[in-house]
Amino acid sequence: MIRGNVADTVSDDEVRDELGMTARHSTLSLHQALEALDELLANEQPPGTLLDLVVWDGGRALDDVQTDGNAAVYLRQLAGWVREAVAEAGHR
Repeated sequence: MIRGNVADTVSDDEVRDELGMTARHSTLSLHQALEALDELLANEQPPGTLLDLVVWDGGRALDDVQTDGNAAVYLRQLAGWVREAVAEAGHR
């Protein structure tokens, strides 16, 4: 989901648009991604894991300080956008 809905975008608005388009087609992949994000964030990860996921897989820059903590903040924000897209699409 990070590579498919985040990596090829240039702004947060574009990410939300991509998520919305995906949700209008089917929410299954977004439900799976949300479950994975929640699991990832609920458990401690090896150092650098969250940062690599956001910066390398997602192609996102994180302000001036690139840490796992900042990456976790972004991933929580992303999970929120996924929830919004699913809710707006209804049951599909």
